[in-house]
Amino acid sequence: MRDAAKNQKPMPYERYQKLTGNRRCELIDGVVYDLAAPSKLHQAASMLLGNKLFAHLASKPCRPYSAPYDVVFNGEDDADPTLQPDLLVLCKGQPLPMVVVEILSFSERKRRSVKMEIYRKYGVPEYWELNPDAGTMTLYALENGQYVRKNENSSVFHSPALGFEIDAEAFYDEVEDHLENS
Repeated sequence: MRDAAKNQKPMPYERYQKLTGNRRCELIDGVVYDLAAPSKLHQAASMLLGNKLFAHLASKPCRPYSAPYDVVFNGEDDADPTLQPDLLVLCKGQPLPMVVVEILSFSERKRRSVKMEIYRKYGVPEYWELNPDAGTMTLYALENGQYVRKNENSSVFHSPALGFEIDAEAFYDEVEDHLENS
């Protein structure tokens, strides 16, 4: 991916918008990547987590949003990385998301580390990674400019930024129940 990007001219967000229209895609290192439609499992995990976040944040100055939602980072050299996390939490008065959630799918795994690096570079406090196929949730918190994994050896997922806690095993049981009943 980076080799292809070397030959690309930087692309500001305005040009990206004109070029892509309403397509679901992301802009990384000057290259536009189309995003595949999410699977039923991916959608179930996203909807369920989004609902739980919505309920948890109801009395707080933060709100969850789901893809497609462009998160535009002001880059150098007129390059504005533009990502569409599966879920994100925006808090009143904050220019960046407090939390971004990426739900891993086969097509996304290749860009996972690149996207995580962009979130880190621009200072997103928490990066959450869900892998529905493996039944895992991983939280990375920004500490001294680096992401540090916070839920090592634990099925309980706790977000310091949001004061949100969830049991990964119980969550994926709910996802499976949803899928079995649809």
